[in-house]
Amino acid sequence: SEQQQRLTSNQLETCAVTGMRNGENFNKGGTMSFKIYFSPKEISMAEQAGAFRSQLARASGVKNQRIDPIRSDEEIDIAGIKAEMAVAKLYQLDHDPYHFGIDSGVDLWSGETSIDVKSTFHPNGHLVFKSLDAFKADIAMLCIVQDNVVKVTGGCEKHWFLENHVSRTFSKNKKAEFPSLTQGDLETVDQIWSLLTHARLY
Repeated sequence: SEQQQRLTSNQLETCAVTGMRNGENFNKGGTMSFKIYFSPKEISMAEQAGAFRSQLARASGVKNQRIDPIRSDEEIDIAGIKAEMAVAKLYQLDHDPYHFGIDSGVDLWSGETSIDVKSTFHPNGHLVFKSLDAFKADIAMLCIVQDNVVKVTGGCEKHWFLENHVSRTFSKNKKAEFPSLTQGDLETVDQIWSLLTHARLY
């Protein structure tokens, strides 16, 4: 099983390069993933920022892009903040959880490469978009959010998603289908790290 311990920023960067975590290769099911553990302070920041983001968006008339029919908009927004924080921490990217604005489909930047971070609560959750046009960024990442732990499962470039997506139903409304990829269809976190590094350098 995966060792549950915190990683420093340098350790995270090293893991992304080598595909190892403290010497342990945990390439599971063809998709290498990393668990990011948050401190109580970070959890508090995520909850405060997520709650405010939800209130601000709803007051502005902006609808949440969630597909989950069970959880509230606020729960979805808090999960989204945690996922963004996890990806930013993993790839050493600037991120301010208190930066608010209209959702443009871009959550993070690595140099000139834009990243859209998607979150799910389900262990086998998919990378899902409302439509193909909703994929605005260069790269999309998928994270599984569970309390103080976020598992960054992998990601993909826009062209890969457009070429390989499968339309699936995810809610009680079985007539609604959404373009998606399974976790096994995603590029691993170290492959994404390589893509981001290459884009910054060349």
